[in-house]
Formats: sequence, structure tokens, C-alpha cells
Amino acid sequence: MNQQKKKNKIAAFVAVFMGSFVAVLVANMFRDNPEKKLADMVTEINKECPVKVDRITMLDSTVFEKDPLSIEYYYTLDVANNKVNLKEAKNRLEVNAQKGLDTDDGMEAFRKHNVDLNYNYSDNEGNKLFDFSIKHK
Repeated sequence: MNQQKKKNKIAAFVAVFMGSFVAVLVANMFRDNPEKKLADMVTEINKECPVKVDRITMLDSTVFEKDPLSIEYYYTLDVANNKVNLKEAKNRLEVNAQKGLDTDDGMEAFRKHNVDLNYNYSDNEGNKLFDFSIKHK
């Protein structure tokens, strides 16, 4: 399998993993108090962090913001030991995350309450690689 196909599979896996991870946590979310439920969800995710998503990606932490209603995800990519096309990686991750937010059944509560999702990627030294934000279309 060539490197490009491996990168594509990794990006798809990361998006599916995070979508599934979040979907499980929010299946019954937002009935009473969306802000409290989001804050609780972020607390639970952070108890598991840092968590290795794949061989080059680590979810370091998440942060809940009330205004606007949003979640910040902070990741580290091990780019020092792996050849990664950052422009391509950002594009694939953003497309997959947007698709998940717009179509995944487990993301319905996020769509209903217009929760923004913000993704921040850094290298092993803490240098910013890229970021992006998605909103339900």
C-alpha cells in the first residue's frame, strides 16, 4: 500500500474514531441544560487524556466554552518522525469532521444546539501546526 493511501486511511480513522467517541458521550445529551452536559462531557474526555488516537495523533485535552457554545480539541501530531503533508492532513481532517458533524446520528445534539467544534493541532514541541473550526451547515 502506498504512503498516500496509508495517510488517507489514518485521516479517515481519526475522524471516525473521534466522531464515535463523542457520539457515545452525547447520545442523551442536552435534555435539560446543554451547557452543563457539554461541560460534563469535556470533563469525562479529559479524564482519559492524553489518549493515543493513532500512531501519530494524540488527543491532549478538550475545553468547553459557553459563548459561543463550543468545544476545543487539542491534539499533538508526531510529525518529527513521520512524513506528513500538513496541508493535506488539515484538509482531510476538516472534511471528515464536517461530514461527521453534519451526518452522524450521534452528533444530532450538537447540530440541534449549534455547537461549534474547534480543532487545534501542534507538534511534539508545542508548535502550532494548524487549526480549523466547523459548524453545522
